[in-house]
Amino acid sequence: MFFNNISLEEIFYRIPAIFIGFTFHEFMHAYVADKLGDPTPRSQGRLTINPLVHIDWIGFLVLLVAGFGWAKPVHTNPNNYKNYKKGRILVSLAGPLANLALAFVGLCILYFGYSFLINSEFWYYLLLEFIWINVILFAFNLIPVPPLDGFTLVEMWIKPSQYQKISKIRPYGLFIIIALSLIGVLGMYLNFVFSIIQKASFWLFSGIDKVIGLF
Repeated sequence: MFFNNISLEEIFYRIPAIFIGFTFHEFMHAYVADKLGDPTPRSQGRLTINPLVHIDWIGFLVLLVAGFGWAKPVHTNPNNYKNYKKGRILVSLAGPLANLALAFVGLCILYFGYSFLINSEFWYYLLLEFIWINVILFAFNLIPVPPLDGFTLVEMWIKPSQYQKISKIRPYGLFIIIALSLIGVLGMYLNFVFSIIQKASFWLFSGIDKVIGLF
């Protein structure tokens, strides 16, 4: 998946998935921050689902061909939150959880509409790519490495006395991510998360089928 040869067909299926995944990830960061009292995202025009506002074209191309990437980060001012710590946690979680929700919607469509989708190669592969990309964005952004959302969650969890120590790795976040990708750890982690989500979802759907079957 990572830094491999990707076909033009795969790129074609991946493009709409990336646009949607990036857009809703960043929009939800902005939306939650706005609801918690921070006007910064609104003043910068980020309260929109227009993809062009949220796409970072370099990050888009990297995700397109390498399997991980980034959008334009939503700038916030946590000092505007009524509860600083709670606000930062909620805003950080909003983006990844939006991608998890999109992936789950895709899995629902795949499960309940499989008989139709299997006869339509276009929609089938488009949906598979949509699910995979959103799982990537969910899992990738929860990695506790700066500037990802997972790092903010770690900062809010640790004691203030440890903050200075952990903040020293901020300048090296990108290099850490590249290193994890090159040695294969990043790919294994993302595939593991995908398998967990897939198994949990189909377990849930099977349970729903059994309940429906009782009526």
